[in-house]
Amino acid sequence: MKHKKIAYIASFGMLWGISELVLGTWLHMLHMPFKGSLLTAIGMYIILTGRKMIPGRDRTSLISMGVICVVIKFFSIGLVPKPNIYISILLETLLAQAGLIIAGHNLAGYMLGGALALLWPPASRVIFFGLILGRDYLAFINQLNIGRGIAAGIAAVVILHLALGMFAGAAAWKSKK
Repeated sequence: MKHKKIAYIASFGMLWGISELVLGTWLHMLHMPFKGSLLTAIGMYIILTGRKMIPGRDRTSLISMGVICVVIKFFSIGLVPKPNIYISILLETLLAQAGLIIAGHNLAGYMLGGALALLWPPASRVIFFGLILGRDYLAFINQLNIGRGIAAGIAAVVILHLALGMFAGAAAWKSKK
């Protein structure tokens, strides 16, 4: 049984890594907005489906799949380090695992895991730009807030990401073994 678990982890981790490479390149060439969110939703569907195939209580399989995905991305980008991508993939897997730990290995857990993971793409933009730009970023956000209804826009983005994550988790849960 242990060999089967390792095979599932390796297979689904590689599938996520390859989907990140192929679809990520394609979406980048198309200059598609929210490509990171779409890739995260696809990745969550893949690894949550893989997790469903592993019987019993397992708290490391999603993280292992994320590490495999990062290794594939690392060695295929032409050895140009992209630490923000690697960090994002690992954080998304940790958030998905947190959802399963909080709500359990059931439909609610998969939906929560997907939703938490999908919150990272918009949050990462705020965090990374905030770290890079510092106080200038806060001034920029304040300028946008003047009469523009930015709070409603942020709420819409968050709700859409939560819904997409819940959909990915539910689809993974509904998939056959």
